[in-house]
Amino acid sequence: MRTIGKNESVSPLAAELATLVFLLLLANFSLFWGRLSEPLVFVPDAVRAGQWWRVLTHPFAHVSFYHLVLDGGALLALYGALSEAGTLRRLTTFAACAAASLLAATLAAPAQVRGGFCGLSGAAHGLMAVWLVQVLREQRRDPALARAAWGGLLILIGKCAVEACSGSVVFGSWHAGSVGSPVAVCHAGGALGGLLIAVLPAGPIRPRVKARRTGLIPDARRWAPARQATGFAGGILVVCAAAGISPVESPAATSPSISVGSGACLSRTRGAEPGDTIVLLHGLCRTHRAMRKMAAGLREHGYRTVNVSYPTRHEPIETLAACDLREMLARLPREPGKRVHFVTHSIGGIVVRQYLKDHVLPELGRVVMLSPPNQGSELSDRFGQTIVYRQATGPAGQQLGTATNSVPNTLGPVTFELGVIAGNRTLNPLYSSLIPGIDDGKVSITRAQVEGMRDFLIVPHSHTFIMRSDTVIAQTVRFLERGRFRHTDAVAKASTQAVLRAANALACRWNRRR
Repeated sequence: MRTIGKNESVSPLAAELATLVFLLLLANFSLFWGRLSEPLVFVPDAVRAGQWWRVLTHPFAHVSFYHLVLDGGALLALYGALSEAGTLRRLTTFAACAAASLLAATLAAPAQVRGGFCGLSGAAHGLMAVWLVQVLREQRRDPALARAAWGGLLILIGKCAVEACSGSVVFGSWHAGSVGSPVAVCHAGGALGGLLIAVLPAGPIRPRVKARRTGLIPDARRWAPARQATGFAGGILVVCAAAGISPVESPAATSPSISVGSGACLSRTRGAEPGDTIVLLHGLCRTHRAMRKMAAGLREHGYRTVNVSYPTRHEPIETLAACDLREMLARLPREPGKRVHFVTHSIGGIVVRQYLKDHVLPELGRVVMLSPPNQGSELSDRFGQTIVYRQATGPAGQQLGTATNSVPNTLGPVTFELGVIAGNRTLNPLYSSLIPGIDDGKVSITRAQVEGMRDFLIVPHSHTFIMRSDTVIAQTVRFLERGRFRHTDAVAKASTQAVLRAANALACRWNRRR
């Protein structure tokens, strides 16, 4: 092993990288206990109240170890790529990218950032832009590398543009809720900040005079392509970021939830405590009896439960939410400091989403959905117009299709703290043959997911009986109390990721056959 001699010293870059690693570990030490370092998260109200340090610490806080490794690895690799710059210039670049990411998220997604904002992905996108511009400046040295840098810059621009306009992170479903709910426009903000600082005359990667004279680095006249590229990219990102800004907030956005993320969305709602009320909503064509075992399991942990039948076969989803659920909540006793949580099965989750989109529930806690058709179900597409299906499921069953104008697909991302459990076993092979990917006999695991959910878990159970599983009951209690499901080990979580990837591949293959 080589040791550092008396006349040798650690390079400034190595010291900076070591410091970043130390800060990341220190800021996320609470993850060992399954908790987020909330005092470090950027929360606008807290900053206005005098907690100014959150502006500086928010990039280092992360939602999970997976989130930390993903962002931290990208940061260290890209920060280390700026080896030709000085310490001050590297730190200036990092700070500018993080600040631009925060500014874009604050302007374009105020409802989410109101709760909190953390993570490094926006800054990492900015550092990627800076590094690509640095390569473009050296195009005379290696034209092939310059072409690759042009391609990388165009890919980065396209990715950020799509995310800023759509509000969804590219490949976001691959993370299975392990990074919270990303605020997609922060990536465009970070990239724009990196592009702007890269072309400033005193930018962090400006060639030194001595290097220019020796011909090792092209002079300013050779920067024109890089400046044109960054100007073009910056213009696109400004337009896309502006397109993502919406001055109108839905009523649900005023609920007491907190967004956390590198754009990740995470509720600040405290965990469920004994004495809190949990409202259970059964699925389509079912009654309160379907949720009896779940209710009993929750009562064993000291919670008060409300488990009543409601007419899923006779009313549309809007009426179920505006009338039946509203009346149910109006009858609940109100006690200071007590929260109202939801545990739903199938269509019950859509009813809750519809209600929280149109109403504010100040006492809202956490929500667990079991096999919800958050993106609709192919069965409604296939059988929705048949007499038997209409008679069996009523008007609500007609609203669960996969079209963009179906009720589940018009509700938008969730702004409350949500955990979703989906099954991968089926009792009806005929139905499963009509559903692309892996499913529970009624809903595919891909369509059970929704943007904004905090965690996602796959269990070996069917749609019909998932709520009666002891494992599912235990996982429901855990999420209500801690805001996370129990992924027993890294292998189990990796298995969930593998199942999701397999489901997406099967869905694509099924669509191609059609």
